Amino acid sequence: MKYLSFAFLISWLLVLPACKKQVNTQLCDNKVAVLDLNLLEQNIVQKVEADSPMGYAYVIAKDGQVERQGAGGLARSAAEGNLPMTTNSIMHIASVSKTITTAAVLKLLEDKDLDINEHIYPYLPPGWQVAEITKAITFRQLLRHEVSYPIKGEGSVSYDSLQAYAERGLSISLASYSNINHSFFRIIIPRLWDKYRPASGGAGYDSVFTASVYEKYIQEEMFQPLGITGTLNTMGNNNVVLAYSGTNDNTGKFGPEDYRYLSGAFGWQMSAYETAKFWAYLWFSHDILSNSMQKSMKTLELGLWNTTSGEHGTYYGKRGEWFNKDGNSTKRAYNTFVILYPDNVQVTLFTNSPLSISMSGLLRDAYDEAFVSECL
Repeated sequence: MKYLSFAFLISWLLVLPACKKQVNTQLCDNKVAVLDLNLLEQNIVQKVEADSPMGYAYVIAKDGQVERQGAGGLARSAAEGNLPMTTNSIMHIASVSKTITTAAVLKLLEDKDLDINEHIYPYLPPGWQVAEITKAITFRQLLRHEVSYPIKGEGSVSYDSLQAYAERGLSISLASYSNINHSFFRIIIPRLWDKYRPASGGAGYDSVFTASVYEKYIQEEMFQPLGITGTLNTMGNNNVVLAYSGTNDNTGKFGPEDYRYLSGAFGWQMSAYETAKFWAYLWFSHDILSNSMQKSMKTLELGLWNTTSGEHGTYYGKRGEWFNKDGNSTKRAYNTFVILYPDNVQVTLFTNSPLSISMSGLLRDAYDEAFVSECL
């Protein structure tokens, strides 16, 4: 496959719908199912709007180029700024952050000529008294959530909690999705990357230092070269998307947040457009990962926990949800999903209120229902 150049990718051309030739189907001896991008877009919009979200934004790309994009509703209610939702609205992407962290880890391993079956313990802070059982854990197992933790409860991802897990002992287990796994990479990435080291030596790999270097690595080594401005800290930005329960809700939750000291599994705040752009470079260039590492990421479904099967093959995806509940009733939520289909079409979808159906099912069905028969 010929990969697109950097200059070509960032052009992000908007393609006008092509005129279709009228075909007398009675004269067709053979027909083939072809994806209709206009119908895909129509299906997505109809399925999303049927749930009446407060706001939504989507980007449809193919081979790394934007083909369709759009948005509807509000990023902030009439009572809180009356801001329209756009593909450039900044929102917490929740667990879609795991794909970004995964790519960062794989890029570093590749740059260091390390294998994903390497053990993680040499890259934990030198001051930690790592339990012997923890020393058996590999990058692959942590990326695939094949780790169990000795401390049950709320699953805190603070620096002190991660240290306690490692010192009490991490053990190999069947895959069990947890934010703890990718939060460990906030601590590991600063040991893998040589550019920044604490002035105080091993003792300096504390909460502040590791959080800072994790953020710097992703911004300096991945985002900035691609023209992406994702951030973990939006404090002071009063245009950030708020989360609602639906169109009749005037009280938003979240908004400007600082996730620097809890990040790794979540925390990145970006627009739908920038998230789509990152995925385009992830799969259709070698600016982030080599071809072999891209294949490994797909084969092992690393950072692609919500991969599913459809009528046309495997659909690689990652979902994110960040929500707040008032008592047992009102749920206000961010929902995000990015999916890559077999024909190099990708969709990024954001909503800032809950949906009644899963985004995975919505995007699978919208795609499967967008094929039309054409004459060969």
